Amino acid sequence: VNVLFIDGFAESDWMSDVLVEGRKDSGGAAWRGETLIRCSFMQGLHEASIERCREFVASGCFHVVVFVDLSFAFDAIETYLGLLIQVFVRQGGVVAFTTSNGVGIPPMLRRLFETR
Repeated sequence: VNVLFIDGFAESDWMSDVLVEGRKDSGGAAWRGETLIRCSFMQGLHEASIERCREFVASGCFHVVVFVDLSFAFDAIETYLGLLIQVFVRQGGVVAFTTSNGVGIPPMLRRLFETR
């Protein structure tokens, strides 16, 4: 399974580090045997970073996309990645959104996927 981690939504990538590398006291990540790629969205502030993430999502190479610590930048996600994520999911891809502050995720999911 090929997993794309999109981080760079927070000031620190601690959550991404833990998800990819695992907790130090747990013996490592749960992703053994999986192909992991990290892509930084850089808070939606740098065009080159946004484009790199767009290319990865659209590549067809990934089975799973994990948005890591998505606590803000919801408008930027919808603007730059929304359509690509919708297509990815329709084609059978799995998307996960992790967050330390999930207030903005339900409204974004309603807009992208018509959830309730």
